[in-house]
Parts: sequence; C-alpha cells; structure tokens
Amino acid sequence: MNYGFKNPEILPDQWILGGQATLQPDGQWDAYLPIYEPQFENGYDTYGCTVWGTQNAIEILLKKITGIEYNFSERFNYILAGVRPPGANPHYVMESIRKYGLVPNQSLPMAPTFEEFIQPDPMDEKHLSIGRHWKSKNTFTHSWVFYSSGDENVEKMKNALKSSPLCVSVSAWYQNGDVYVDNGQPNTHWCVCFGWNDKGWKIFDSYDHSVKIYSFDSLISFCKSISVVPVKKRTFIDFLKELYVSIFN
Repeated sequence: MNYGFKNPEILPDQWILGGQATLQPDGQWDAYLPIYEPQFENGYDTYGCTVWGTQNAIEILLKKITGIEYNFSERFNYILAGVRPPGANPHYVMESIRKYGLVPNQSLPMAPTFEEFIQPDPMDEKHLSIGRHWKSKNTFTHSWVFYSSGDENVEKMKNALKSSPLCVSVSAWYQNGDVYVDNGQPNTHWCVCFGWNDKGWKIFDSYDHSVKIYSFDSLISFCKSISVVPVKKRTFIDFLKELYVSIFN
C-alpha cells in the first residue's frame, strides 16, 4: 500500500546536510513526541504522509527547543504544496513550509469530507498572513542526509539524529516478529525517525496510533534533517555596527 510518498527528484539546488548544532547528544527524541493525529480520518485517506511526517518532526524539534507542545495544521501545507492522492514529493512539502510557514491546527483543522479538506484553494489571505507571522519569527530549513541506499546510511542517521528528528522513507508495513521489515518492497511511506534501539529505528507513524521499530537492514532510500531557528531581532546597535563596517571596511 502507498501511504502518500513519491520518490523525490534530486536537483542541484537542494541542500545536503553539513555541520549542524548538536541538540540531542544521544540521538533519542522519545521525550518530545507530538500529539498523535492520523492522516486517515472521517472515512477518507489524505495520502498526506509527507505533510504529517514532516510536521511531526518539526513539532518534536520545537518541543525540545521551547518546551511547548505545538500542533500545526496539516491541511494548510497540504493545500499549498498541491498534494493530492496518491501522494507527493516530500521535498516540495518542506518547501511549502519554508516559503509559507505554519499555522495552528485550530486555524484550519481536519474537515468532515475530503472535498472540504482541500479548500480553500487557492489559500486565503487570512491563513497566509498567519503563516507569514510564524515565518517572521522562525527560519525553517531542510537538507538531505542521503538520497540512496547504502551501508553507511546507518551511521549517517545516528549522527544526524543528534541534530534533529529525521524524516525518512520506509516500506510500510510488513511485520516480522517485533520489528517491521521492507519485505523486498520499495519505500511507500514518509515518517519520523526519533531514535533507535538494538533492533532498529524508532518510527512515529502517522497512519495508525503507534510507534514501530523498523529493522536496520530494511530499506530507507531517502532521509532529511530539519532545522528551526528563531529569527534574531535586529537592534539599533546591530544597525550601527553594520553601518560602521560598510563605511570603514
């Protein structure tokens, strides 16, 4: 089953993970998991795992940074990113967040029907203004940890988890004992990886209310790291310093 993930096209202007600040030295984000919200509700499937998985990662990261439990509207970015069944490229979903920001869930919540869920389209000025306000206070960026399979990816993920929870593609869902495996199938789902144990990766799933362990040797073809940095206000002293540099240097 495809839950809404389409293989990204990797282009030269997309960022590759470089040096990032260590926020969680042990790479385990269990204490910051977000409020659970299903992508399948009211009798319809949004096929919006790329939105749900990405926002879950942001909510985890912000809970760590601020201590606040955030809950953003998936519907807002789903519409702006042009997501429709059977799914989307997660890179474009993240770009919609970078360009338009986020809005609280209560501003644009889940709807009783899919037809209502995909409105307003185009997005109205009221919600765009709320998104711009969030964007004026936060800088969101995203970068590839890797975008192909490889033996070195396990260590890459463990290192990247020190900086943020990770958005990953997985093959959903084939259970083998107490872990999930790819079963030789391609990736079909976009989720949050928030750590690991001795058996595999800890995955927070947006499709059902569960945490799953996805085995280390199962396919993860795409992995992204995220960053949210509060925008520093530019003071009058900053202006004077910049003016001095521009005149005398």
